[in-house]
Amino acid sequence: MDWILELQRSAQEAFPGASLDELRHAENEIGERLPGELADLYARMSGATLGGEVILFPLTDAHDAGVIEKTRKKMIGLPAAGLWRFGRKGDTTHLIAVRASSIRDVNRPMLPAWCAERPPDAWLFGTWAEHGDDDELKLYPSLERMMSVILPPPDDDSFGEKTYVRALDAVEQALLSSMQAATASTGKARRERAGRSEKKAGKKAKKNGAARGRTADEKDGAKAERKADRKRAKKEDAKSGKKRAKKDDAKLEKKRAKKDDAKLEKKRAKKDDAKLGKKRAKKDDAKLGKKRAKKD
Repeated sequence: MDWILELQRSAQEAFPGASLDELRHAENEIGERLPGELADLYARMSGATLGGEVILFPLTDAHDAGVIEKTRKKMIGLPAAGLWRFGRKGDTTHLIAVRASSIRDVNRPMLPAWCAERPPDAWLFGTWAEHGDDDELKLYPSLERMMSVILPPPDDDSFGEKTYVRALDAVEQALLSSMQAATASTGKARRERAGRSEKKAGKKAKKNGAARGRTADEKDGAKAERKADRKRAKKEDAKSGKKRAKKDDAKLEKKRAKKDDAKLEKKRAKKDDAKLGKKRAKKDDAKLGKKRAKKD
């Protein structure tokens, strides 16, 4: 189930989606193409009231409260072009979509490092909070990511998401147990080697002491040597455990990334199928309408 459907399910109030003609009308009015994710969202619901005091404006509104009207109204601190204002969080935080080149042109002291890697015509999404002389801008690489941050978590997850979380937790626990077992085994082996070394040193000292007598200084030296051996063994145990933990963390992160990529690819395929189905249905409806008109 894609993230837009999750928004629809959790919405306190949602309006019907905009038609293709309405979306194109909005683009002509503003002189900018809608970002892909934003166009998909408004095709499903043209305005909504969501949790966390988040409101999505309708595409157009007779009382100047729609996306077209809000975007036309220029605001100090935001670019004059390459911008869509489509909602708000609370009373002073605006939801925006902005081209990378436009936001770079605005005098911002700090932007996320990843912004510099985006092409000039790429769309970024963000929240812009008005605080007088101290405006705050937060940017995100996608609309889905932004909505997941600004909205409260859902009360319940779908079966697939719960299964995914449980599976991920099981993998983490298995890796952690494996790491602990390996560390314990390594530590035991090193302690045994240290014990043998200590025993050997003791026998040798005893033999030498029987031959010439052990002085108080020799006893202290043997004690210091045993202490140093134990310290070295402990240090090696810690170093080995740290390396294994780092290796296991990297392995786990790689698995997570692979799962996330598979999940994203599945969502995209599902979305493309839905789009294609919608186009076909529209085309079939138009064809049927022509046939009926011709028959009449």
